[in-house]
Amino acid sequence: MLTHEQRYEKAWADLRLRGRTILIALAVFVLGTPALALILGNSYPTATFILIGLGAAVLFGALLSRSAFPCPRCGKWFFLANPLARRCMHCDLPINAPYQAGQFSG
Repeated sequence: MLTHEQRYEKAWADLRLRGRTILIALAVFVLGTPALALILGNSYPTATFILIGLGAAVLFGALLSRSAFPCPRCGKWFFLANPLARRCMHCDLPINAPYQAGQFSG
């Protein structure tokens, strides 16, 4: 069983993973889309369109996953309507704030 401090640190690790997932999805989408268009060309326009749509859906899902990150302190959505926030929109907890006893909601 994890202690409060371990769950708190695990929550921040989860946020970092979500951020890396967005970067990887964005890189694959931005670099893969032109490469796919060059490789498939006009031979398979429907397949190209479908694969680009799937890539966009994966990127959107990664962005949505990060935006739905629960705050380790208050348990509400950390970013709410501001995906670039550096503090929780509800309790003002900064990103990657060190653990302090009594502040963890989970």
